[in-house]
Amino acid sequence: MPHDNDEVGYLRRIEALAAHVVDCADSEGWLCYPADPDNATQLQKAVNELGRSLRHIHYDDDGCISGHDEEPRLND
Repeated sequence: MPHDNDEVGYLRRIEALAAHVVDCADSEGWLCYPADPDNATQLQKAVNELGRSLRHIHYDDDGCISGHDEEPRLND
């Protein structure tokens, strides 16, 4: 039995956990998508980079909606 499904499941779980960490940082009020502030700790810098990656880097079939594939439509 191939382990591809196990690996994909593992990677999805890691991404979900990473998203939770980023959400927690945001709810605590210190998540920063632009450049890190000068007083950011090493942990804050790492979580900020994690947030940037989750927000801006996507792969085929990663479950994220691509803004290029489907434009929002307004009722006429």
